Parts: sequence; C-alpha cells; structure tokens
Amino acid sequence: MTVEFVAIGTIIIDDIVDPQGRSNMGILGGGGTHAVAGMRAWNKNTAFVSVIGEGFPENAWRHLTAITDTSGILSRPVAQARAWQLFETDGTRNEIFRTDFEAFRQSAIRPDEYPDVFAPAKGVFIQTPTSKEAEIWATRLRALNPEVVILWEPWQLLFKPENLAEFCRVAPLFDIISPQTTEIKWMIDETEPQKQAEILFECGVRCLALRMGAAGSLVGTLAEQHYIPVASVQVVDETGAGNAYCGGFVVGYVESGGDPLVAGRYGTVSSTFALSQVGVAHFGADSRSLAEMRLREFVET
Repeated sequence: MTVEFVAIGTIIIDDIVDPQGRSNMGILGGGGTHAVAGMRAWNKNTAFVSVIGEGFPENAWRHLTAITDTSGILSRPVAQARAWQLFETDGTRNEIFRTDFEAFRQSAIRPDEYPDVFAPAKGVFIQTPTSKEAEIWATRLRALNPEVVILWEPWQLLFKPENLAEFCRVAPLFDIISPQTTEIKWMIDETEPQKQAEILFECGVRCLALRMGAAGSLVGTLAEQHYIPVASVQVVDETGAGNAYCGGFVVGYVESGGDPLVAGRYGTVSSTFALSQVGVAHFGADSRSLAEMRLREFVET
C-alpha cells in the first residue's frame, strides 16, 4: 500500500467529562489520532507518525492499527500521556494532564524520525507547540517531497502575543493553517473571525481554515473566503472534532486541486464522525461511501 495521507501529532489517552458530569475513561485520543481518523473517513491509505509511552492500552493499539498504518509510531520509555478533557456548556474544553506534560513534549516524534517511505504522501497534517518546530518539520517534509500539501495546526500554547512575529515568519511555509478563532484572539487583539482572517492573511497565511466551533468555519485565501456551517449530527462527544476536521480538510484540498470550499466541506463531514461517538471513530470498508453520502446531504441542506 502506498501511503497517500499522513498525520503527525499526539496520541493521548483521554478521560472525558461532559458538562453534565458524565465521564468516559481511558479513551483513545490525541490531536494526531483524531486527524488521521478524519483522513481515514475519505481515504484508506493513511499513516500515523507519533509516539506512545509505557503502559499504552492494548485495546487502544488495536483501534489504531485497525484504522491506519502504524509503522511510523515509535515507543518511548516514558509514561503514556494521559489527560482529563473537561467540557463546559459553551463547548470550552479544559485539558489537564495527568502525566508529566514536559516529558510528553520532550518525547514527541522528531523530524529525523519521519519514515522516508512516506515521502510520496500527497498530504500531511502536522501539530507542533512552537513555530520553530513547525519550521523544522516543513523543511524536512519539503525536502522529501516538494509537492506535498501540508496543513499546520499549532498547539494552543503557541497563541500568545509574544509569539506573533515568529508565527508570521513561519506561516508561509505551509499550504494551510488551521487554528480556532478562540485561540487566535489570545495572540491578536481581535475577536471577530473575518477580521482575524484579514490579519492572518496579512501575516502570510496562504490558505486559512479558521475553526469557529458551533458557528462552523471560515475558509479560503486572501482573494476569496467561504463560510461553512456545521453539519447536522447528534453530538455525543466533542473531543477531537477540530482535529478530525483538519484531517478531512487535507484530503479535500488535495482531491479538489486546492479548493478551500471543497476542503472545508470534507473537513466538516470528517468532524461528524468524531462528534457522533465517544473517542476516535471506527471505520468499516464503506467509510468513503458513508462520507460521500454525508457530504451530499450536507451540501443539499
């Protein structure tokens, strides 16, 4: 199998508590995990590049291997990352690590560990906590394949006013950048999504997929933007929906030849798989057909 889409990011075991106090413990999660699931909704030829730690649950590993190529996942002699995911009624998520967060950061996958065999991939999702790490990853991926489409989802902790200059310097290295509107307002003194988008385009962002939670997403380039509403779905668990959106966005962007509107719709459909069940989605042989059906229904409404 030739891998066409790759997610590079975190694997976390989530202990989820909803606004009503209901909990789901020991759930496979992490930004990279949900992103590769978002890709998998559309394409079976996916791979995941990440790290797991000691004590990683066997059922979680079986889940991973069932949805993606796991040959790029390495094991480190550190405690497996685990965190509380606490949701408020307004959709705000508070992530509280139950393991050593700094050890988790230090054990992250490195660019030199990215498998050369994945070089032909058409699209890549990447998460990083800093702009400098993002730059190193972009350089590595472009060296392997100058034509690869790269979507960067910065970690929340990057969005601080003092990081704006570095963010702007690195932004043009990526085809797509996908933050949340709530994160952007931590870095720039602006809360209105359209104005946020204008500032980000001035900053050097080439294609923006601005996620706005229940308000949908704002996608596009400096020349043209589109508002995409959320899809109608019974929400069971909000964890990872934004990451799944990003994974779907990459696939849609590649398949459409770089159309942000198509990509945003793909991403929105991918998010429905995350929202409609607890934890990372499971997929059968008919996942593409199901995704296409949801896409048709979404576009027609």
